[in-house]
Amino acid sequence: MLSRILLLVIPLATAATTVAAEPADLVLRGGIVITCDAVNRQAEALAVSKGRIVAVGTNAAIAPLVGPQTKTIELTGRVVTPGFIECHGHLLSLGQQRIDVDLSGCQSWEECVARVAERAKSVRKGDWIIGRGWHQEHWTTPPQADGSRYPTNAILNAATPDNPVLLTHGTGHMAIANAEGLKAAGINDESTPPAGGEFLRDAQNRLTGVLRETASSAVHAAHGRWQARRTAAERDADDRHAAEVAIQECLSKGVTSFQDAGSPFSEVDLFRQLADEGKLGLRLFVMLSATPETLARRMEAARTIGAADGHLSVRAIKCMADGALGSHGALLLKPYVDLPASTGLRIHSLGRIEQTAQLAAKYDYQLCTHAIGDQAIREVLDIYERVLRGMNGKDRRWRIEHLQHIDPADIPRLSELGVIASMQANHATSDGPFVVTRLGEERARVGAYAWRSVVDSGALLINGTDVPVEDVNPLLCLRSAVTRRMGDGKQFFPEQCLTPLEALRSYTIDAAYGAFEEQEKGSIEPGKLADLVILSASPLTTPGDDLGTLKVETTIVGGRIVHQR
Repeated sequence: MLSRILLLVIPLATAATTVAAEPADLVLRGGIVITCDAVNRQAEALAVSKGRIVAVGTNAAIAPLVGPQTKTIELTGRVVTPGFIECHGHLLSLGQQRIDVDLSGCQSWEECVARVAERAKSVRKGDWIIGRGWHQEHWTTPPQADGSRYPTNAILNAATPDNPVLLTHGTGHMAIANAEGLKAAGINDESTPPAGGEFLRDAQNRLTGVLRETASSAVHAAHGRWQARRTAAERDADDRHAAEVAIQECLSKGVTSFQDAGSPFSEVDLFRQLADEGKLGLRLFVMLSATPETLARRMEAARTIGAADGHLSVRAIKCMADGALGSHGALLLKPYVDLPASTGLRIHSLGRIEQTAQLAAKYDYQLCTHAIGDQAIREVLDIYERVLRGMNGKDRRWRIEHLQHIDPADIPRLSELGVIASMQANHATSDGPFVVTRLGEERARVGAYAWRSVVDSGALLINGTDVPVEDVNPLLCLRSAVTRRMGDGKQFFPEQCLTPLEALRSYTIDAAYGAFEEQEKGSIEPGKLADLVILSASPLTTPGDDLGTLKVETTIVGGRIVHQR
């Protein structure tokens, strides 16, 4: 476990820290270089050769490394930080959301349906229409006239009578299908949902089309069967296009490394092809998503570290303990205040998670388990403790993904077990308006998105966006981390804020540690990969509420400029 970070920022270095002996390929000078090293030094300039940082120091100290062929970037007071590391996102889902019907900005269910209806004009009868991003808690009007908390598919059916439709919730933990989509999946009013799922029904016990958690699996399968009619080349082209769209968006926002939170082996195969072809663009760390049986057959051969010049690593596994708070799927110790008959839903059985943990230990994989509710978090910690007890102190760095509502009694267990808290700061400001409604004031105050409590306990906290659930922009996430200010201007339990330096490190060096990559990236030091971001101003001195206005001027991966504003 990393030692507690020092909050001291040492003034500009007076000499170069260097491993260089000849002119550099690239020099950045005349600005502020925030290194995020062990003592948080700042410098004026840096030099890069062969894709790695070779020197960091003052302008004068770096000057001898400028030769006739050196590309020089004059920073003119701008700021350089390590490239941002997205610790929990879904790369292909981001690209697919941009290509499909994007519902993330909708203010009402009617607006969602209007976007789908517009897409229906351009597709053939019988073709599937896929969308993502709706969230009833973000709408300005209730989903239904009677104030019900979720929409029904009635107006969607009227707008799309000739096409099956599946619209995934913004959290990814719920969906709504129209009548044609349900029909294609073989779901009707007499159907029963699978374990870990729920079909929402109206007062007459009829299906509303809303499918919570695993209940949408049959509709996804029906869409998959339709997709299978297309040629392999067509499907591959679609996936490549989605990857390209997602990668370009990430690079434009300063994300140079991306920890992909749960990909099947088919997606890993695509990532390998892109990496081998030099088309991955950013550095990808993949968590496998598969049954224990499939993992047992394939995970040993799949394990990969730093392939394609550090662009692809496959050394983690994703499990799902529960659902999401926004869809009432997070598994709680006590019932939801606004849904007192429910404590949430279990997605993977405890037996499956423990079996996967044993496989992770055997084959030296990180285990990264989605656990949002306090009961799910406690159960995952119990499993980790049992399995890790026999590991003779080996550095595992197992993680809990999200950790959104933890019982205060379990917070010390994170550092005791060496478990990393992989949290997403902008979830707090996005979810904040409905968290107290779900949990009640006291439960929310002591355990919801408790970043300060986690950090002060000695546990390591890393950051991300869960894109496409939230915007992949790290600067918006940093703003949430240091202000906890919601869209209505109110702060969500501000005593849990991080400092600007803690927030930045959670996206850089601590994020790298969270993937066993701190020796290669995450700080600006000689010998490390030259993954860098040039910002318009400093994230350490810009007022927290203004962090979202900072501009990513340039993104550099391996010493190569991959985005420039």
